[in-house]
Amino acid sequence: MTDAMRVLLVRSRGYEVTATEFVPSEHTPKNRLLLGIRRGNYLKGAAEEYRSMTAALAGAGIALEGLLPEATV
Repeated sequence: MTDAMRVLLVRSRGYEVTATEFVPSEHTPKNRLLLGIRRGNYLKGAAEEYRSMTAALAGAGIALEGLLPEATV
């Protein structure tokens, strides 16, 4: 769930994001690497989906939200 929220949030803030598993999941469940390149493509759908996920979790977001600049578009 957290990885999905990270990807959606970063995409909504203008980054092109890919998630890569660099260690097989049978070795460790925490092995996701997110690669982001700032492209300026603010995805409204990603922002809406992120807000929907936080609403479903009783408003619980992730710390990354406070670290990224707000979407300007």
